[in-house]
Amino acid sequence: MTAIYKNIIAADVDLVSIRGDKPVFRIAFWEDEANSIPVDLSPFIGNIKMQIRTTPTADRVLDTLEDGTGLTIGGIDNNELTIVPDMMEVDAGNYYYDVEESVLDATILRGRYLTQQDVTR
Repeated sequence: MTAIYKNIIAADVDLVSIRGDKPVFRIAFWEDEANSIPVDLSPFIGNIKMQIRTTPTADRVLDTLEDGTGLTIGGIDNNELTIVPDMMEVDAGNYYYDVEESVLDATILRGRYLTQQDVTR
């Protein structure tokens, strides 16, 4: 995935979890296709927010994550975003999410959030 710091391009990434599990997603941001130039996300610390909804335009929010509460910027180069949603009790289905930062007022990550039904009970 590629993102550019000064001219942020939102990365499209689908997240998949199993109902009842607590997933942890780690996504790294790079300025180049070779993944050799990390995007420093540290200016966005304290300024990021993620929401998961049933549709992109739905009023109902299934989960909201903010920096320190489900979202964490870190990694050696501060180019990793860790996402820990609280979707354990949400029915299996297809949902939508995005991560926005308020420094440049931009969406830095978006996609579908897929919750699959667990099999073992």
